[in-house]
Amino acid sequence: MEKIQVSATTSQKFSDDLTSVYELIKAYRNQVNSEEKQAAKSKSRDLALTATTVAMILIGGLYAALSFLPVSIWGGNAEVIRVVLQLMILLIYILGGASISLQYFSFKEIFKDFTGQVIGFASDTAKDEAALYEAFDELSTESIKYVVNRLDQASNQLGQLRSFLLGAIDKVGIIPGLLATILAISKVADSTGVSWVELLSVLMLGVYISMFPITEASIKTKRISVLLNQYLVLFRQNSESVK
Repeated sequence: MEKIQVSATTSQKFSDDLTSVYELIKAYRNQVNSEEKQAAKSKSRDLALTATTVAMILIGGLYAALSFLPVSIWGGNAEVIRVVLQLMILLIYILGGASISLQYFSFKEIFKDFTGQVIGFASDTAKDEAALYEAFDELSTESIKYVVNRLDQASNQLGQLRSFLLGAIDKVGIIPGLLATILAISKVADSTGVSWVELLSVLMLGVYISMFPITEASIKTKRISVLLNQYLVLFRQNSESVK
């Protein structure tokens, strides 16, 4: 009976610690996201997402119209419209890359002191990380290791899903999409109607946009896993497994 009671008490402690670990992680993310600069970035990102969504709907609708409506409706403007649409796709790639970069760096200072920006970014995040580590001191090593393993598994599953849907594109980023767009622009004058290269450029852009949330979630999940692993190495490596 005594062994059963000890086991139950240990399991309850582990369960409580697990809940606390996840609550601390959520509080850490809320703290990071609550900064004024993060709020500003969130607004610019929401604006970029809205603009991209509207642009994709417009591009898709016009390409559908160009593909299925008679050429006579467009007169001599079909070729110009196709070039403009491809240029819009190219612009989305550029603005998308800029929007992602602005989440971390300021373009105003990027050519003045890029190293300083990186150090500043690391310094800002270290403050919240130190507070997170201090809170972990009250929790068991097993619970933290368990969460690390779960986060690693979640990140790996997201990565596998991304690789399954993107295939080899996952290794080379947006380069294939950019090349397809540039090739489509160069081929507009050589084709009488919408070419498969143009449709491919639209399709690839749609795939990239739909995969971005999965990629971002995988990166952030892995980052939190690394933070927990760092804590275990720095503060728990030579300590007792259960506090």
